[in-house]
Amino acid sequence: MNRPAISNYVVGNAVSVTTIVAATAFLMYRWCTQEQHGESIGWLVPAVALVMSRASFKARARIANFNAWNRSWQEMSGATPRKASKRARGVWIVVGFVTWLALLAWLVPHAGEKTNAAGLLATLWLLLTLCGVVMAASRVLRWAFAPPTRTAAVPRAARQREYVVSICLPVPWGSPSLARITAGLPDYCQKLLARNSSAAAVSGNAPADSVQCN
Repeated sequence: MNRPAISNYVVGNAVSVTTIVAATAFLMYRWCTQEQHGESIGWLVPAVALVMSRASFKARARIANFNAWNRSWQEMSGATPRKASKRARGVWIVVGFVTWLALLAWLVPHAGEKTNAAGLLATLWLLLTLCGVVMAASRVLRWAFAPPTRTAAVPRAARQREYVVSICLPVPWGSPSLARITAGLPDYCQKLLARNSSAAAVSGNAPADSVQCN
């Protein structure tokens, strides 16, 4: 599986997806309430925003699929998978929390403003709040309802050895004869061998040892 293009990482990272979704939600809201605000917004603006949101979600899915495939591929070799994904996730959580605090610090003194910038920042703050609540709830539910397993106490490196499969074939008692191998070849291979043998007999040379046939 090939690594996604750089454009997928530009559009499909967490910050880009959150920003594009927030901008799309804000533009959809302004387009639906344009008559109340005395504005004139064409339908092309929210349509382009929806297309961008769809592209960002697809790019995010490509990155997630590649990361999952890469982890499985690394585990097949028995190597310990890198913990870069966990570190990156922790970094994004810290960045999201700091952004949430910064937006809250700006929105509190500007609560009465009804500008486009205030609406966009408020929408982004609500989306970050919703993402934080969903992540916290999923972690709590996963911890509360996860069944106890015996492999939980086994080190991760020891569990990975279970995925390594080695097949040892027994040594055959005998090998088929040359006549039997030749009889099992396709017709065009037999004709090629016969022609090679005839040419070798005419020239006085020994026939070729092997002929590759697919």
